Amino acid sequence: MNPFGKNLNIKKRNPEYTEKEIFLEIVLMVDECWKRTRHMEEEIEMGMSSYEEPFYLVIENLIFLHYGEWKGHIILWWLFERFDDEGELLPITLNDDDDKTSEDILVKDPEELWALLKKIELK
Repeated sequence: MNPFGKNLNIKKRNPEYTEKEIFLEIVLMVDECWKRTRHMEEEIEMGMSSYEEPFYLVIENLIFLHYGEWKGHIILWWLFERFDDEGELLPITLNDDDDKTSEDILVKDPEELWALLKKIELK
């Protein structure tokens, strides 16, 4: 018996997935959900924000729990703020307080997001 209802099909997760593969899958799924939410609100004019907001808050909190504060902010920036109002990709500005430098980086896809997080992690 499925405790989530008869119309929900839950697939078992492959236990051999790497952290990177799981990360990429999650980011792609959340990105797709966010696109659907925006489409419903902007194109169809059906306000879904109040209904979906708790789900997004759960996702955000789980991201912060697993990846920590600074990685969490970068991940959420990529998911929700990487495009301007015209749909142009925006760079993320990274500040290195030790060197007193900053760098603008374009992050086009989840693979590049993963690579950026790993690059920063090594510093």
